[in-house]
Amino acid sequence: MALALLMAAGVATVDRRIANRSRRSLDPLTGPLAPRVVMSATRGVHAGPVTVTVLIPAHNEEASLP
Repeated sequence: MALALLMAAGVATVDRRIANRSRRSLDPLTGPLAPRVVMSATRGVHAGPVTVTVLIPAHNEEASLP
């Protein structure tokens, strides 16, 4: 049981390290999740109007929602 927990903790640590590295990377080829790379590549480019969708979790609340 202890070995299984240790193995699961190791896998979780490796997964977290890889995910954080790719989010913080400045290299567009290895880090597609990095916001800095996406923002710098699209700086000054206007893609049109912005659409916002709002989801309100409600079940059978038709009377109280306008």
